[in-house]
Amino acid sequence: MTVTAIAVFYGCRYGLGDPTMALYGVFAVLAFSLLSQTSGPPAVRTRTLLACLAFGLVDVTIATYAAVNTWVAVVAMFVFGFLVSFAGVCGVRVSEVSTGLQLLFILPSLPPFDPASLGSRLIGLTIGMVVLLVTDRVLLPDPGPPTFASQLAEATEKARALAAGIVDAGRLGGSVTSDELDRRAADAKAAATRIRLDEVPLAERPSAPTRLERGLTDATGALRATCYRLLVLRSEVRDDLHDLPVPIVAAVESTLTDVRASLLGGSLAPSTEALAAALETERDLWRTVLAEPPGAADSREVRPLRGAATLVAAAQAADSARAMVLALRAGSGASVPDDESGPHDPFWYAHGSPIALIWRRVRQNLTVRSVELQNALRLAAGLAVARFVAGEFGLSHGLWVLLATLTLTRTSVRATRGALKPALIGTLIGVVLAGLLLLLAGSTAAAYVVVMPIALFAAVLAGPTVGPIGIQAAFTLVVACLFSQVAPPSLELASARLVDVLVGAAVGVAVGVLAWPRGGQAELRRAGSRCLSAAADCVDTTADWIVATCPPDALGARLRKVRQALALYDGTYAQYRSEPVDAHDSTDWLIVGVVTARAANGAAAAARWAEQRGALPWEDVRADLETAARRIADEFRSAAHRIATPTETVSTSSRATLREADRAAIRSGLAETAREPGRHERPKATLRAVEAWGWLWWLADDLSRLDGETTSTAAPASTATT
Repeated sequence: MTVTAIAVFYGCRYGLGDPTMALYGVFAVLAFSLLSQTSGPPAVRTRTLLACLAFGLVDVTIATYAAVNTWVAVVAMFVFGFLVSFAGVCGVRVSEVSTGLQLLFILPSLPPFDPASLGSRLIGLTIGMVVLLVTDRVLLPDPGPPTFASQLAEATEKARALAAGIVDAGRLGGSVTSDELDRRAADAKAAATRIRLDEVPLAERPSAPTRLERGLTDATGALRATCYRLLVLRSEVRDDLHDLPVPIVAAVESTLTDVRASLLGGSLAPSTEALAAALETERDLWRTVLAEPPGAADSREVRPLRGAATLVAAAQAADSARAMVLALRAGSGASVPDDESGPHDPFWYAHGSPIALIWRRVRQNLTVRSVELQNALRLAAGLAVARFVAGEFGLSHGLWVLLATLTLTRTSVRATRGALKPALIGTLIGVVLAGLLLLLAGSTAAAYVVVMPIALFAAVLAGPTVGPIGIQAAFTLVVACLFSQVAPPSLELASARLVDVLVGAAVGVAVGVLAWPRGGQAELRRAGSRCLSAAADCVDTTADWIVATCPPDALGARLRKVRQALALYDGTYAQYRSEPVDAHDSTDWLIVGVVTARAANGAAAAARWAEQRGALPWEDVRADLETAARRIADEFRSAAHRIATPTETVSTSSRATLREADRAAIRSGLAETAREPGRHERPKATLRAVEAWGWLWWLADDLSRLDGETTSTAAPASTATT
């Protein structure tokens, strides 16, 4: 970065003799290598920088003419600041360069109004970006981080190894020891944690609204769900092998093997036929058992009670593995089965054009509850106010006012306050150093030519070694050297830098106090509450669907509401993770999104059972299922209320009592189903009832995880996962 910036600045300033061209050339380099950085493989970085060049040419042109007077510049600054910041909803590739794009607008929007210099500005920008493109590829090139697909493939292999161990342990004469199976379970659990999106570096997360990245995101959630269900089956293998559905787990292992190969090779995701065949084979076996007439003391009478949780855990592992395959197929543009379409289609993005997918993401965030919209409005307001102050009060270096506002405005007052102190200390140190340089060097340009590359290198090196104080100190010295070479140097330059940074910081703090001061931490509770309320509505509507009292499109509307709530929650959670942590809140907030998504996916699957085979034939079983589902839906709503109003707490023992009551009701319902007189004549309907009870059992299990992770004294994540 130092070589690039110095080559561009000195080449334009002393080689071409154009100070304006030199200024815009060096700021183009600084904008996209110091103030914001591109990430990813080299080809991705090149495409990003080319897009920034094209956008920057338009950017500088509009800003040059917007500088005609203060009010035009203020309005243009607000509009442009909002659009660039809000465009971050389109993924990390956009959000990581937004600061650089803002800088390219700020610089020409300041006085003097000089359209005649537009040519030099655009040429300087182009030279800076082109040289940066070249040096990024040839001068100590960064190969980029491992792709997310390769990380997902590694986690898939750990899950496959666990599935293989369970299959081996579930067969007579298996060679996998209990200790080895425990090791594989620990590896799978660790792998599932590593691919949590909040554990993946921001630059590597699949966050764009494209088919590919949406598919990778869904595949990640599906793989984590597969791992957790396999961990449950590992517990079953330890306790009792009698009801372990080995064919299903073997199909999961085979599918995960093919998925890993496709992720590493970039080929199309495998078929789901093996999983479907294994599920149907196991269900046929159960139907045969259920159809046999009972004996005087036949243990099969209670098999649905004893084995339902195991069957559903295996079926959910298979469904999750199937969802992973379909997500990867949808992300690659391949077709998905027809039975996945309709009102509860989880792979809607497979059918959308790139523009439609981007517009969907934008539309989801056009609400005041979106942190992306809040951040964009906050920053745009701060920049507009800073531009007004710089113009109306005639500050000599208004660029520094807006740059301070741009770099110090955070998503919450707490975060802004944390960034303010080191920035001001670093600026003060830099002002002292710059003042000494200006005093000693005077108008001798050679001194600034020598010091500038040293200060610039120090500014870059200070980031990982010294921190923000070092960056601000060195960068203050850099800009003093820079402006002393494009205009006559003056001692006032150093003091103006300090005053302007103070003004810009004050503007950032004031806007932060007035606009959503608590940032993502306050919004996260509301977003989590909306997610759980939407999940409760899904459970309610699924109960209506199962008992055939629901219109066909009702569940589709509920699922769309869940997706909307989850989309806002994901953005809010990501911002929350970037803000200073509240020491009194040890909640694992990711569990809220996980539980919501799983409730919605289970509701869609349960609805498909009813849609394909009609309502259950026994009125009392339907009534019991409906009652249990309503109870669990109400407890989802209670959890939503508890998250939204943390002062209203329920004791841990009370929650444990509620969870045990849920399980007791489900066990009772299963027992009633097992004793149903007509179940032997209707084995398919009986199996669907068993699966429905198993679904409710896992909803109750998720409520237990939610109870453990959404309190101020949450249990460790490993305990909840187990």
